[in-house]
Amino acid sequence: MNVPVLTRPNVDLLYQRPHGLCMPVNEIHIWQVSLTDFVLLTGELWNVLNLAERQKASRFRRKQNQTCSILSRGMLRAILAWYLDIDPVSLEFSYGLYGRPYLPPEYGLDFSVSHSNDLILYSFARGCRVGIDVEHETNLPEWTHMISRMFSSREQDWVASLSGPEQRKTFFRLWTLKEAYGKMQGDGLTDSWKDIDI
Repeated sequence: MNVPVLTRPNVDLLYQRPHGLCMPVNEIHIWQVSLTDFVLLTGELWNVLNLAERQKASRFRRKQNQTCSILSRGMLRAILAWYLDIDPVSLEFSYGLYGRPYLPPEYGLDFSVSHSNDLILYSFARGCRVGIDVEHETNLPEWTHMISRMFSSREQDWVASLSGPEQRKTFFRLWTLKEAYGKMQGDGLTDSWKDIDI
């Protein structure tokens, strides 16, 4: 598995394809982007968004959420354009029943996106579906309720057998795996997750 980490943007980032970038069939690539490191590209990335993406970003009241929306979708367009060797502006997305974006089949490339706090993760693959999730470990007051509603009996027993910080850590680990699986399937958050044993 390749894990490119984009640590510092350069001026020609959007139109300069990284050397040696290709996507073989049945290989999964994971990209990590830090909002802090890429905030200077917000204006440039805004220019590759379509009207609906710009409107969505503009609806956020908090500047940080606007920036995240612009960088997340703009970098998705940039990375997809690198793999497909096309202009990022020309990409047109379709959307599944639960809002999962995807490319038309002729592109032959699947992807998934997740962000939490300052971090955006992307996964890309040819020949298979992918899903990815990242969560910032926070104090969720409802996490014990989420366990009983979304986790299998075995998973509930596993979490219950742990104490304190290990319980919380295991909850987030299982939760991100379930979220990634749901994104891969295009199902979103559903009660059927209780039937999926990780």
